[in-house]
Amino acid sequence: MSPLPPRSPPELPPEPAPAGADTPVEVCELRLYVSGNTTRSTRAIQTLRSLCDNHLAGAYSLEVIDIYQNPKAARDAQIIAVPTLMKLKPMPVRLLIGDLSDTATLRSALGIE
Repeated sequence: MSPLPPRSPPELPPEPAPAGADTPVEVCELRLYVSGNTTRSTRAIQTLRSLCDNHLAGAYSLEVIDIYQNPKAARDAQIIAVPTLMKLKPMPVRLLIGDLSDTATLRSALGIE
């Protein structure tokens, strides 16, 4: 009888990655409709950018649309008041209307705890 060839050890399943390691982060896709260079529009942009930079750094995209320069975009999105923020991703889509000064509501809408 010939000796059996050596056996390789059984393959173990890969270890789960630690929480947050190399897991894809879904980018928060935002669209803000404003009306020119008004105080309310400027405040909404500043508030939103500040909050996103502090809590979603590198994980958000923001498109600012001036309805005076692009009225078709506002019509297509059925925007009737500005500033209006649309959170497109992750789902569900959310709409916030106003200067976004209520940061608690803004954080809740963006899923920032």
